[in-house]
Amino acid sequence: KGTALSTLEPIRQTLVRMVNDNPRYVVYVMPLAIGYMLSHPRFNIYKGELADIRLFGLGLDAIPHSATAFALTELVGDTVQTGASLVTPDNPLSPFLRWANANPAFVSFAVLALATFIWEDGEYNVHVYEMGQRGNDPTKINMQWSVRDTANDVFANLIGWLLASLLRRR
Repeated sequence: KGTALSTLEPIRQTLVRMVNDNPRYVVYVMPLAIGYMLSHPRFNIYKGELADIRLFGLGLDAIPHSATAFALTELVGDTVQTGASLVTPDNPLSPFLRWANANPAFVSFAVLALATFIWEDGEYNVHVYEMGQRGNDPTKINMQWSVRDTANDVFANLIGWLLASLLRRR
């Protein structure tokens, strides 16, 4: 019987391998950083003229959304693969990590769905708060939220997840 610390050791080792000296780490964080850079007032794809550009019904903000979903899918897949390779068969985490490694598309989809829900809920709450602060004038607030934008964001996330999942299968 192992202690709680020995049970959690594969998690610690996984984090060390995933963060320290991992050349793929940039793949995981780059899309999020680019998304923030593209919200700069001088080059903003979320508001103004650039926000009005559409390709297949999606705005330019679909690019950082799908890229971030792609990166998150890769991160989850790589993390469960690493964890499964480190865990011993007698560890209580072994069945879950081995199952997750055998089902990375499902696990990454669940993680992406949760992250998307939290993100979109946050956008909605910021929008409502800013509208209350600025007299319900959408031109005076930073956060532009709508049902269509949320649907587009979810669709863009699905595109990123699907691409990463298909590439992982190869």
